[in-house]
Amino acid sequence: MNCSVYIIGAGSDGVMHAYPDDYAVHDVFERFTPFLKEDSLFAIHRNGSLFYHIWYRKTSDGYFGICVLLNGMWFSQTDILIGMFESAFSLAAVDGKLLKVDNDGHIRTTASAFAHNKADINKIDLYIKERISSHSKYCVDIPPQNASVDPHSIQYLQHGASPHLFGRALETYRSVYATYGNVNALLQCIEDMAKERDEYKNKYKQLVKQCKSIKNNNRKVTRIEPPPPKPKIPPYVLPVIVAAVVLVVAVVCKLTYAPHPSASGGEYPSDQVYALYKEMVDAVPQRLERGDTLGARDFLGSIAAYDERYGAIDPRFCEYDRLNKMVSK
Repeated sequence: MNCSVYIIGAGSDGVMHAYPDDYAVHDVFERFTPFLKEDSLFAIHRNGSLFYHIWYRKTSDGYFGICVLLNGMWFSQTDILIGMFESAFSLAAVDGKLLKVDNDGHIRTTASAFAHNKADINKIDLYIKERISSHSKYCVDIPPQNASVDPHSIQYLQHGASPHLFGRALETYRSVYATYGNVNALLQCIEDMAKERDEYKNKYKQLVKQCKSIKNNNRKVTRIEPPPPKPKIPPYVLPVIVAAVVLVVAVVCKLTYAPHPSASGGEYPSDQVYALYKEMVDAVPQRLERGDTLGARDFLGSIAAYDERYGAIDPRFCEYDRLNKMVSK
């Protein structure tokens, strides 16, 4: 399969860096950065037979992105592809070379050092290509675009757009994109750990304040009496807490982002995946009531794909046969 992977990023200076450093595609990458208003963005840009699958996620000082370039086909299951990118982002943050996690729990991009971290970039490159290869059945052809399509046309899909919306939009627009909320569990984990560390800091400040209050009260006492016991706070408490937080973050990330084993070789479906599936299932009888049999059959194709992928793992994905009989009648 003809597949290329690019790592993209920008730090506090706002200058985009990409590896491999191909200036011919910089305009494509920069085409979508003005629309990165939420936590992440996924876009597909079509240039003839080339399909650029671009994903960006905000960091504390800029953004980090990955692009998969396919020739002659596009990856139809965009939710699976976004999951690959999120996992690669987590791996990069844990490794600490392409992304840095500071003591305040903020993730920063080391975009200017991409060229000096080729080994770590190659690790992400290999990870993405192996995952694309294992899901090659979702790499499908798409009819050629009409020559009248504006080369600068770009279409925003709804927030959290589903895969079939991308496929339809690519028939009439050169570029399509959608924004997504914070679905990365690593960021949530780091945020929770940072909050816990801040709580320890506040408790430490309160204890110091109590110690000063006790000292001041002792100075005002006229009679001689033994002073109350002073709370002793070892100076190494905060460094130990910070080290423990970093260790827990690393362990949780390693456990959280390992692929879920299943009989079909895929990941266990999330609640978001099932919610999308349930929406398509409910849409079939609604289309039939309106007499839209063709529309109902369109949804049947997607439902069949979900049943085939997740049916052996999750018993909720078993609606195809029932809905197919309903449509046939």
